[in-house]
Amino acid sequence: MVTMRRARPDLSLVIVGQDGGERAALIEQVRRAGLDQAVVFLSSINDADLANLYHAARLVVFPSRYEGFGIPLLEAMAARRPVATSDIGVFVELSEGQGVTFPSDEPAAMAFIIVALLDDPARQHQLIDYGARRIADFEFDTLAAQVEQLYRSLCR
Repeated sequence: MVTMRRARPDLSLVIVGQDGGERAALIEQVRRAGLDQAVVFLSSINDADLANLYHAARLVVFPSRYEGFGIPLLEAMAARRPVATSDIGVFVELSEGQGVTFPSDEPAAMAFIIVALLDDPARQHQLIDYGARRIADFEFDTLAAQVEQLYRSLCR
């Protein structure tokens, strides 16, 4: 965040999620870096507030090292927000290789990608348009039809 702060002093960071045991150390790092005013930690967010956060975001960054699926990626796409994610397999698969990714263990690369994406409105629009198309693959009717087709093929 310090690197990001130098490049884009106007940005703030909102970290949303439950504490996996590292929040206190992360808060201390933020405090030591003098970024208390630029970083906000939120947890136990209801659906309406989460939707508002997505809509208020200029960019959604998902730097996870492990995910079983990646619901927040789909939520960001549904909210028509550009997304940058770590380069783990599930995110590459969900974005069909068309997303903006960075190595999860390289903060400088993540900062570079974020600044580059924020400075590239055309790429942001490409990601938003792609996300709007991709999210249709996860609509209830689409998934229900796929499950029905699988069920019928297994019954044969």
